[in-house]
Amino acid sequence: MNIPRRGPFPFGPPYETLGIRITNEDDGEILPRTYSYWPSINAHRGRDTLRVMLGTSRGPCQWLVDKCSHEVTPLGPIFPAGHPLANSTGEGWYWDARDPHVLYCSDDKHLFRYDVETQDLVTVVDVTPLAWLGEFALRQWHTSSTRTHSATVKQIVADGAWPSIGTIVYDENQCQPWRWFPKLRRAR
Repeated sequence: MNIPRRGPFPFGPPYETLGIRITNEDDGEILPRTYSYWPSINAHRGRDTLRVMLGTSRGPCQWLVDKCSHEVTPLGPIFPAGHPLANSTGEGWYWDARDPHVLYCSDDKHLFRYDVETQDLVTVVDVTPLAWLGEFALRQWHTSSTRTHSATVKQIVADGAWPSIGTIVYDENQCQPWRWFPKLRRAR
């Protein structure tokens, strides 16, 4: 099979379909930090293009794919050098389920909503006021279509094990947006 440096190529028997190569060695090392429950392709239904976001050795980058011609255009790093999110692996980042321009980005204490068209970055969740939890970091963010967000709370410990201590839920539509669910202890 002859696979191009970037763009469409045919999958022969038994598949008889078309593949599209998005990345190549020019994009740097692709960091395998995405999972099926964090969409790395945007909500593109009814649009002529789709966007792909992947973590790379250059930081989180994006590509634009024309759905008619199958042409792939690398758009480069999402954030400029020096930005606090520029060196992230992109792990746990995901596209909004409805808005094709919105990418959810996170660090240990924040969830951000980033519009890739306008480059507007909004802090959606800031958990620094939850200092009563001790030294902790948030992992595995998820966002519902109603803008309710949840994350696993990990305790930061010296040995790097970082055990889960619970879950937080943040509902943008509520006056009291926070809910805390501590990890359940199993009876022995």
